Amino acid sequence: GKTKSILNALDSHGVKATFLMVGQMANAYPDLVREVAARGHTIGTHTQNHTNLASVSFDTAVSQIDQGRRSVAAALGPSRSRMAPFFRFPYLADTPALRGHLAARGIVVVDVDIDSKDYFRISPVRVATRTMRDLRRRGSGIILFHDLHARTASMLPTFLNMLEREGYKVVALQPARGNPALVASAR
Repeated sequence: GKTKSILNALDSHGVKATFLMVGQMANAYPDLVREVAARGHTIGTHTQNHTNLASVSFDTAVSQIDQGRRSVAAALGPSRSRMAPFFRFPYLADTPALRGHLAARGIVVVDVDIDSKDYFRISPVRVATRTMRDLRRRGSGIILFHDLHARTASMLPTFLNMLEREGYKVVALQPARGNPALVASAR
């Protein structure tokens, strides 16, 4: 489906991405989780059920985070791939207490600099051009895309071509060995 199209587009451009996976999706599609990992992409987490963590109790939020991590780890199974200590808040809705909790556990919050807004019902061309406009304005940054939208899968090859043409380098986020610090490596 859409994720395989996205994986193929990334492969054809030699680009590695960071997939922040929802636990319930990992439970439903464990083979896809393993394929993403096998293709060399970084895998982090994004809660169990994509719950807005700022709107629930601290304990419920921590449970959502932990369940999501367990589900993604189970989907990866005994494969060589390991889950990275990376996390993104659903809806980018965080709290200082949750950020502190994650930091104390060595989990790096992957924030977003450029939101492609690919979840809006807009054309794939509009997603690509709007995202490039925002990237040109900032000069660099972490871009948020979702692999569950057909518009994202269809615009990604064009977007990757635009990045290449304009001289942008895509870096892979990877955990440093033996250290929870975040390291970016250029392709």
